[in-house]
Amino acid sequence: MNSVQLGRALEERTCALALERGMEVLARNYHTREGEIDIIARDGDTLVFIEVKARTGSGFGTGAEAVDGRKQRKLILAALSYLQKIDALEAFVRFDVVQWQYRQGGYQPCWIQAAFEAE
Repeated sequence: MNSVQLGRALEERTCALALERGMEVLARNYHTREGEIDIIARDGDTLVFIEVKARTGSGFGTGAEAVDGRKQRKLILAALSYLQKIDALEAFVRFDVVQWQYRQGGYQPCWIQAAFEAE
């Protein structure tokens, strides 16, 4: 399985996890000029913008560490674009990161709720 296929498979698994948590998946791979949001979901009255990251080892840090300040700004701008598109600039929002770490023959999720905030 190449990295694109792995990414798609882990996004599918993340969507399944979101559904198990009672969320409604609204969009996947939402593209804007500013960047891409992997998954957009609704958790009650909160819109959740989810970044999915995978790591096979710890050589490059964790998946959550890969969502640095630069990546956060891109996600925030993409989220603003989505909110403008659906006319929901006053909505409650949250930015989650789902980190998939390869352990013991498979990928294990670590869901980091409210991993960062829009400033």
